[in-house]
Amino acid sequence: DFTAAQRTTILQALQARFETTRKIRFRSSTNVEDSDVFTGAGLYESKSGCLADDLDGDDVGPSICEPEEEEDERGVFRALRKVFASFYNDNAFVERLRHRVDESSVGMAVLVHYSFPDPTELANGVAVLRRLGPGSNDVTLVTQPGAFSVTNPGDDGAPEVVEVFVSRTSLFPNLRQGSERLPLGATVLEMPEEYRALTELLLDVADAFGDFHGESSFAIEFEYKKIVGEGLVVKQVRRIPAAAGRFDSTPVLIDSPTSLCTFQAEYGDVFANYRLKSRWQPTFASGPVEGVEPEIYESADHSYVLQSEVVDLTGSPSSWPQAQRDTFDPGNEGVLGFTHSWSVGSGPAAREVHLQTWIPTSVGPAFLPIVFPEDLGFTLEAEHTSPVAYLEYDGTVQTRNSETVRLVGCADEQPLTARHQLIERTFTEGDVRIDSDFYWPPFPTGAVAGYTAPLDRWVDTTLSGITAAPFSLSGYYAQTYRPEHHNFSENFIFDPHLEPGIDPSVVADLDARGIQAIVVPATFQAPKLFALTGDGSLVELEDLP
Repeated sequence: DFTAAQRTTILQALQARFETTRKIRFRSSTNVEDSDVFTGAGLYESKSGCLADDLDGDDVGPSICEPEEEEDERGVFRALRKVFASFYNDNAFVERLRHRVDESSVGMAVLVHYSFPDPTELANGVAVLRRLGPGSNDVTLVTQPGAFSVTNPGDDGAPEVVEVFVSRTSLFPNLRQGSERLPLGATVLEMPEEYRALTELLLDVADAFGDFHGESSFAIEFEYKKIVGEGLVVKQVRRIPAAAGRFDSTPVLIDSPTSLCTFQAEYGDVFANYRLKSRWQPTFASGPVEGVEPEIYESADHSYVLQSEVVDLTGSPSSWPQAQRDTFDPGNEGVLGFTHSWSVGSGPAAREVHLQTWIPTSVGPAFLPIVFPEDLGFTLEAEHTSPVAYLEYDGTVQTRNSETVRLVGCADEQPLTARHQLIERTFTEGDVRIDSDFYWPPFPTGAVAGYTAPLDRWVDTTLSGITAAPFSLSGYYAQTYRPEHHNFSENFIFDPHLEPGIDPSVVADLDARGIQAIVVPATFQAPKLFALTGDGSLVELEDLP
């Protein structure tokens, strides 16, 4: 129990901040939760209490704050005792024992705020704010109407996701996913006013958090609610901890069936994605990975684009033309880097290719990391003999000799689900019309900041007004995508020469105009269409005969 002096001090502190007849909530805040290996979620308890029940001079119900509780009072000291006692809940004690936590080094504080009963909640949510540096913030708001769960929404209750672009002068909320609890197009909060107001609250807390800790970059998580009669309330903030205590060791690579495709996302640019488009079916040599020897690939069969054709290369990388093998410094602690190099093409179309493989040496607090192909990272770089053209951000045509793409698991080999997002784009210029349909993957669950959706798979693209008759593309190689930040705009390249079974008359019409591919640069506002010509130049489509 509490001593008389403690009771007096606690009552004075609570009376100075809270109404006596309104329930207040007491929540656990321990130093054994929210770390990289110990979350603590669900181990401890929160309880509500009524100040008036402790001040009425008796221990007899009903509770003044909860008249329906006729037999018992619900005082604040009762709530405090239950919260502190939950530190020794069976699961909490066993979990600390499992992690070999020294009990003498742990403790619990209590967070206190007004209770927010479910009927008073107009909305609730979780936010993530990542401060990347002075004046640079990514904010994601994940919200549900009423008291519906954000973190465990069930199969039919996915939450709303709003990303807020924070500039130096304004805030721009962007609805990325609607709540399944609301009609299509509706938002949980008022758009954009309440999303801006909430973000301003979070930024104020982030400023104070950074000042207190003396940090200019960090990630923090918030819980917030919209309450009847009160509006927006930020309930709590806590740091998202960075991983620590990792151990480097010789990784052991275990082979498993793997397919890799060009990552058509916010990496590199659309021209690199187009020219270095490839599909891989590598097999790996299972065993410890040390130095350049032994070879980590048993084979790396793949198809790729070369001089307007899709060609195949099979076997071990060591057997390919002018093959070389080396290590590189990934610049990341706890990662090994291996480079395989070879040459393809001839004359002006020749290029030297470098496949870089990133292998982690540390997987959590383990001394013997077992890694599988899905744990690895892959980048593909090409050094072209002749400069290749591309569009700079300002719309000017530039040239370069090297470009890089990432390789990731082929999304289009996985089942299409109801959570995938069908995207439909239409571009027009004069008599030219392009209709392109494709999928984004299911939006990540939970609170996610700074997300840009990559291409998941194509449906098809129909182009009219370019050749005598409209034509459609559905192939992986004939369509290329690259989004800008947060998908605020997108880039496309459509190359009918790479479409299997394309009508020969379409190709003949394109060749007669000198068109290799159609380029749609990054904009949704009346895009200027470009043609990639047969000699590799870029010209505005309307300038071609």
